[in-house]
Amino acid sequence: MHSDCIRRKVRRAEKERLEYIQGTERPLLHDFYELLVQTRGRHGVPPPPMEWFRDLFQTMNGCIKVRIAAKDGRPVAAILTLDFRTTVTYKYGGSDDEYNHLGGMPFLFWKLIQEARQQGMRLLDLGRSGEDNPGLITFKNRLGANSDIITYWRGSGGHPVSPCAQVLGRVGKLLFRSLPRPILIASGRILYKHAG
Repeated sequence: MHSDCIRRKVRRAEKERLEYIQGTERPLLHDFYELLVQTRGRHGVPPPPMEWFRDLFQTMNGCIKVRIAAKDGRPVAAILTLDFRTTVTYKYGGSDDEYNHLGGMPFLFWKLIQEARQQGMRLLDLGRSGEDNPGLITFKNRLGANSDIITYWRGSGGHPVSPCAQVLGRVGKLLFRSLPRPILIASGRILYKHAG
């Protein structure tokens, strides 16, 4: 783990007495979702619908967990993980931008690593990161990740993305960043049904 960007932030979180909560209870899922919506809005991407996460919890019972960092009872960062055999996989995360200086996300990953070791897990899978998201790649590298390039082949005829489609994508991100929370959530409900 990077000494300045991760370890120092974990120490800051401990100094600030961030509370660590983990489990599968519905209130934790609600807190996680609220932070995910905030983060997706900042990134200009609609969130998956809450129903998606409820279904995950029903079907993945015992293999899924929410981890939350809270300051004075207020959730400030959250991650959702899945367990399979000896691997724990980070799937989703979110944080309150106002409290990011407290180091909630590095703190949660440190707690996750400690728990995973105690449970005999051997691998922490930090998931995929798009090449267009260098900040996320840097964060994962600072956690100590080993990166692999994944090449995707799609059956869409192999046409490159047109400049017009690229511009529309950038405009869409700006639009989603400016949407009020209820409309952002509703757009996720509509769009995720058709994504694939």
